[in-house]
Amino acid sequence: GPDGFGETFIETNMAMHVSLLHQRLSIIDENGGSQPFNSNCMNYTIVFNGEIFNYKELRNLLKERGVQFRSRNSDTEVLLYMYIIFGVKMFSYLRGMWSFVIYDRLREVLFCARDNYGIKPLYYAQINNEVFISSELKTLHKLGMCGDIDEQSIADYLAFQCIPNPRSIYKNINKVKPGYFLEFDLVKCSCRSEQYWKLEFDTKKLGVGEFTERLREELKDAINTWCVSDVEVTNTLSGGLDSSLIAALMSENFNAETLKTFTLGFSDNLHSIDERENAKYIANNFNFAHHEITLSSKEFFQDLNKMIYHLDEPYAGGLPSWFVFKEISKHSKVTLTGIGGDELFGNYNKVRVYGLPFYKKLNRLRLSSNMSRLAAFKNFLRYQDGYLFHKYFKGHEIQRLLLRHFPTIPEKTIEHNFRNSKSHIFSNKVAYTDFNLQLTDEFLHMADRFSMAHSVEARTPFLDQKLVKFVFSHDIDTRYTVRDPKIALRRAAEKYLPRKCLSNRKQGFILPEEKWIRTILRDEIEWLLGRDYLKNQGLFSPEIYSFYIEPHMKNEMNYSWQIWTLFMFQKWYIQAFSNEYS
Repeated sequence: GPDGFGETFIETNMAMHVSLLHQRLSIIDENGGSQPFNSNCMNYTIVFNGEIFNYKELRNLLKERGVQFRSRNSDTEVLLYMYIIFGVKMFSYLRGMWSFVIYDRLREVLFCARDNYGIKPLYYAQINNEVFISSELKTLHKLGMCGDIDEQSIADYLAFQCIPNPRSIYKNINKVKPGYFLEFDLVKCSCRSEQYWKLEFDTKKLGVGEFTERLREELKDAINTWCVSDVEVTNTLSGGLDSSLIAALMSENFNAETLKTFTLGFSDNLHSIDERENAKYIANNFNFAHHEITLSSKEFFQDLNKMIYHLDEPYAGGLPSWFVFKEISKHSKVTLTGIGGDELFGNYNKVRVYGLPFYKKLNRLRLSSNMSRLAAFKNFLRYQDGYLFHKYFKGHEIQRLLLRHFPTIPEKTIEHNFRNSKSHIFSNKVAYTDFNLQLTDEFLHMADRFSMAHSVEARTPFLDQKLVKFVFSHDIDTRYTVRDPKIALRRAAEKYLPRKCLSNRKQGFILPEEKWIRTILRDEIEWLLGRDYLKNQGLFSPEIYSFYIEPHMKNEMNYSWQIWTLFMFQKWYIQAFSNEYS
């Protein structure tokens, strides 16, 4: 953030030192929340990224325990004293998003944690007797910590278009896993990792009417709680059910005419689907102060290198949100998004596509007809759900793409998540898998990097800890049907949204990669994915050119997502291993 910089250098009792640095975006207690922040006794120091939205309630709780606060209402100070008073039990009290590091002088430990869903990032590297921790890879890169690329992470990227935690793209750097804390013992030079939260499912039964009313209360409470701020709060309005409901509930506490909403549209036939009409209908209905952003191909590619720079790691998911946050930054520091609504209420109907017996049989037949390789057939037999569930390149395809062959089975990763869900209900398995893979390492990764690149705090009220617990603690039949996976949210929204808005389908941002690859990007792709470059790079098989590039350029096949995935890796690689990155 641009609002302040702080640093603390501490000599420890073992002739070691701890350096804590913080770059601030001030949202709550703009004057009194500067960091690093010391406790009154000077035995504890914190650097913290995020917001604790129920800090006022927790502040009162801590006052009852005898804590005397220095700041007017800093959530940073509250978080520090929650650790001092409650230790690792602190997490059961918190509502919000966080990654933080606390230096505990009494125990000579660094205590680090990341929120339940990984909304806020945290990387770490332990090299010899030194520990480095940062919310950005760029910091570690400048310190010389980023060494060799992790080949397993390349394989994971090809499967998921992002790099699943706890790995990073570099061998010696990891991510703190969502819902985990790490404790670095500075005396023993050791690290302990422990999970403090896991997504769990229950089967409490309520009637449809009672569940709907309770859900409305929880939604209102979550949105009210996540609107806490000393600066203006805005809304990213796509026109879909999730963001429209957030805006509608925000309008109950804000003057609707002053609530700023933002929607992205596309010019020059860049996109076959345009969300602006749906968003405009909602905005007009509530009389919001609405802003439309129009994006052209030229503008997109002007900013592509900046997006890749701020993403830190290879990523081939959605990119247009960059321009939404860019516009919001001209008006506000805080915005609410609908991220998490799909994972909480229906998961793009993946249950129907991957879970129903009829579709499973159909997918098995379709896939088995393409299994010319023994490895593919073995993976299919061992990890059937993992094989059928959505991914990009499959394990046997990745083996063909990489120069060095080593066991890589993304199907096993998915199957592992399915089993860890501890649920026999397929929709719960899907939710658990997406919370641990796609939500954290694709959607939240992108939203945090793109919003913070423009000094905007993106908040996700659908990921309120209390709301998530309420939804998943109730019987699947109360909150989900195959025909309408979002039926629970739709029923809750009937009270707040016009009927027309209740049936708006999820659209999302889908870029015209197929067209771009054959036109605007053709020369660059034929260079970065050409045989000579791939041979010199030494990571991928030069045969990629004949596998994908030639057939696509000749219009014989459409390999747009395959080429885009490989192209985005190469664009990252060029930046990461040039002076431009530093």
